[in-house]
Amino acid sequence: MLNYDEIPWNAMDRHNPIYSDASVRAWPAPLRESLLTLKILREAELSTHVKCPSCRHRHEEPVIAFPRENGKTQFFIYCPEELRVELSPSDLRQWTIDMGQMAHHLAASLGVSGRCTPLESSRLWRLGRIVWQGASRDVLLARGLTWDDGTSVARQIVRTTRPIVFVGARIPAPDIWPGRIPPVVALSQVATVGGSQLELDRDAVVAMVREADDAAARPPEILTVQQLKVIVRQQVNAEEKSALFDDACLAAYRSEGSYRKAALLLSQELGRAVSKDQIAQAMKRRGGLAAVLRSGPQSEAKSVRGKSG
Repeated sequence: MLNYDEIPWNAMDRHNPIYSDASVRAWPAPLRESLLTLKILREAELSTHVKCPSCRHRHEEPVIAFPRENGKTQFFIYCPEELRVELSPSDLRQWTIDMGQMAHHLAASLGVSGRCTPLESSRLWRLGRIVWQGASRDVLLARGLTWDDGTSVARQIVRTTRPIVFVGARIPAPDIWPGRIPPVVALSQVATVGGSQLELDRDAVVAMVREADDAAARPPEILTVQQLKVIVRQQVNAEEKSALFDDACLAAYRSEGSYRKAALLLSQELGRAVSKDQIAQAMKRRGGLAAVLRSGPQSEAKSVRGKSG
């Protein structure tokens, strides 16, 4: 069942959020009127293709425009049953969500300082700044972090000052962030459109930001081999002496307890040959076998006496 309250937030995750006049008229009147009052819902260009309103097939056809001598234009489409079907202007009318207006109203609801400014057209806005636990932080609104080019927007975000990021409805995967993962708040979970304002559940926002900050502040856990399957494939480059490759070697060794078995495991996970000598070299760069075992959790440390690899 369609949740009408989530329409503006789901629109943010669409590349081209266009709605027909008929579909907008089907929205609950309070939602439609609020979006119009806030100017978040605005008219888009007339449709160039419409579904036939006269026959059961609902086929879609290009619109044909006929200018008349009185200065008006009549619109038609071809129909295999009716031959020619005249359209009213409302049949062509379309609506869209104005993301810039969305950003301005969100900035007002948050009470941030500074001007709301776009950082990337239709994708990223700096809403302003807020003082959070004694420190100034940038508050941003982002679109398309889950799209194929979402990483390019993420790179811009991490260059801002301790960002807090709002998105529509979809939270991006953690691996799009090139560094520290900022708090990401989905508007679908904390915002509603009512009357002449955009309303926020401030307590929920505060809780989400605190939880994200706490998670980012925790010391990193020792990598498991399963985690390496995701991380190593995405980040390890041709330089095998990189710190991440060494982490992979150490985690594999702690899991398997020998150079040979660790090399076999990493070869399978990376899809390329890794030798036991590479495992040994990584161990050496990290201070040797004894240092590696001392640095790992006691529950994972295995006895390697008598094992030469």
